[in-house]
Amino acid sequence: MITITLLPDMSIEPGHQFIEVADDAFGRALASLLTGIPHEHIQVNEVETNKISIAHDFIVDARIVKLLDQLAHVRYSSPSLVQMTLSEVQG
Repeated sequence: MITITLLPDMSIEPGHQFIEVADDAFGRALASLLTGIPHEHIQVNEVETNKISIAHDFIVDARIVKLLDQLAHVRYSSPSLVQMTLSEVQG
């Protein structure tokens, strides 16, 4: 399960935030997808070693939008083939 935490940082444009994901297989895959860095080279947060911090900049933002567009396209192109549901994580 991927859990995302947003951390403010005024030096990052446009979002002024880091995206933090868990340092597990899913988090590393998402970090690699969003940053373009191979998963074995993804750096772990120095303070919380079980987290990966991704600067939410213009490039990452564009990749998030593209990813969501692609997932929506797959979902609506083949509704019987792909069963994606959105739900909130209960914690």
